Amino acid sequence: MLPSSFPSYNKKKLIDGDNMKTNERISFAKIGEEIYKESKQASTVKYDNPDDLKDYIKSYVKERRDSFIDILKFLGADPNVLKRNGGYYLPVTQKDNIKQLINLHNVPTALAFRRFYKEFKKKNKKNKLTKNEKVELQAKFKVESAKFITEELETMVHLVENIFKESLDDTQFHQQMERVYTITRVNIRRATNEIYDTLLPFIKKELDDLLPFWKKYEFNDEDKVVILNYYRNLILGINSHFKEIVNLANEIRGADIADISWVKNLPAGTDLDSVPLSFKSSEELLAEAIREYNMESARSNPFSDLYEGDEFK
Repeated sequence: MLPSSFPSYNKKKLIDGDNMKTNERISFAKIGEEIYKESKQASTVKYDNPDDLKDYIKSYVKERRDSFIDILKFLGADPNVLKRNGGYYLPVTQKDNIKQLINLHNVPTALAFRRFYKEFKKKNKKNKLTKNEKVELQAKFKVESAKFITEELETMVHLVENIFKESLDDTQFHQQMERVYTITRVNIRRATNEIYDTLLPFIKKELDDLLPFWKKYEFNDEDKVVILNYYRNLILGINSHFKEIVNLANEIRGADIADISWVKNLPAGTDLDSVPLSFKSSEELLAEAIREYNMESARSNPFSDLYEGDEFK
């Protein structure tokens, strides 16, 4: 699915250092110089004029800084939250993570994301997309996201998590990571992959194991066909019940969002402590949806509607 928007960046807004976690910081310029010293260029690039070498190193460091900023942007984060006193000052403990992140600038997933991000910025110059532009971007994202390698994407997001967790206060950290999760859909990709990696092999193994399993029972072929059809309907039925629970959860979350929107429109000075308002956690949301689903007596047994009399539904 195409992200509805990439976050806009306020280049003038710098972070108040007083709210930062207190740890030793280092400028990106120093990190860049370390990267240069560890690179092949440090031993192969030669200049007779020392000033020319300084200019080369300065350009090298700038390219690495631009790569770092570029990755944060196309992942959906705002690089400016890392600025202090007009420059990028980062926790010393995160030097290795920063270097690793920069090294991922040209992996296939990053290249695909950059191509889409470039197209998005080109079309979104006025921060308003036309219907045709949205359709074109959806097609572009579908093409590029097919090139994402889950392991690369997860590694980039994990590195950003570590860097931001040490760099920002808790509120800023959660705000930034929510943007990253929304743009990359990395958690959804991980959960979807886990379903493919666990459920599909499990079902296949169970079916493969059925052949020797039949030998324990006195079933004829017709018995086996009927029982296998029941097994199939159990799986289909579970999926159907799951979709109904998802719809209920969606209604409950929609009500949460409507309540918050209503509170935001209250007159200034309203005593919010007297306003009943709660935004459920994901676990609470699912638990409430399941409770509502099970309240109807017909649903007390999730498999009761799969077999009626002599026929399957």
